[in-house]
Amino acid sequence: MEKQFMPESPFAERIEVMQNTAEKVRHEEYLSDLTPSELDQKREEFSLNAIELNKIEERKKKAIDDFKAEMKPFQLKYSELLDQITVGKERKTGRLFDMIDHESGTMVTWDETGAFVAQRRLTPEEKKGQSRLFIPSAFDKTDYKSKAANE
Repeated sequence: MEKQFMPESPFAERIEVMQNTAEKVRHEEYLSDLTPSELDQKREEFSLNAIELNKIEERKKKAIDDFKAEMKPFQLKYSELLDQITVGKERKTGRLFDMIDHESGTMVTWDETGAFVAQRRLTPEEKKGQSRLFIPSAFDKTDYKSKAANE
């Protein structure tokens, strides 16, 4: 089969003959063969397009990295605040004082401001050795027992 219908005829005549002899005329999208020169032109266009696309992708990557760097401190603060709100406690660093309460058999921890931090049972080693003299009246003057009961 020939590659072109009536190749020697002018365009207008070719259209008229095709219109008059066709069973059906449709208007839709289709694929057309490219000539070698058109193919070379498309390859060059493709290369230029790929280079521009790559430049834009690099700018996009840099912008995303910049946004991530800008967001990071807020994400860290967000996590820290969420944890504090969820747990109802805040992380602090400072001196802690562990004092044995022999009456209740517990170790009571106080911070340097004198605020109650925690309370736990004594370990067997702690129950055996009494390194310091315990004065129960000092604990009676504090409200750690009521705080510990509330937690």
